[in-house]
Amino acid sequence: MEARGRAHLEYWIPAEEMDSFNAAIVGMIEVTQAFP
Repeated sequence: MEARGRAHLEYWIPAEEMDSFNAAIVGMIEVTQAFP
């Protein structure tokens, strides 16, 4: 499921799909910005 805003796009992953979602991540995740 996608949630959109003006400045972002986020994906909502159902809890029962988290294991397969995490297994599909390839490589490192890079943090490009952080907000307090």
